[in-house]
Amino acid sequence: MSDRTAPLWGLLSRLSARRAVAAPCNTCRLDEGDRLCVRCRRSPSEIARWPRMGHGERAAVLRAAAARPRPAAPAIPWAAPPGAPAPRREAWAADPATGEMWRIRTTA
Repeated sequence: MSDRTAPLWGLLSRLSARRAVAAPCNTCRLDEGDRLCVRCRRSPSEIARWPRMGHGERAAVLRAAAARPRPAAPAIPWAAPPGAPAPRREAWAADPATGEMWRIRTTA
């Protein structure tokens, strides 16, 4: 590396270090129950302070957010309970020779 390129490499390394701790969400959405972002699990105060935080503080916030419990996934109303038989589903197929429609019953 020559003396002329040393400042450029220093600038590039500082820029890449700055990008290393980027915001985890582009748009945070707060959960009504625990008041944390549903994606990145940051609190409103952490989200507001993020642009003014240093890299060390950002990394600490991300570690703390990753350790926070995630809410349980909502129940899927159309899913069968565990152990229940799979619901019957129907599909339709056309006979290519006659164009007649056939109903096909499947499970799962």
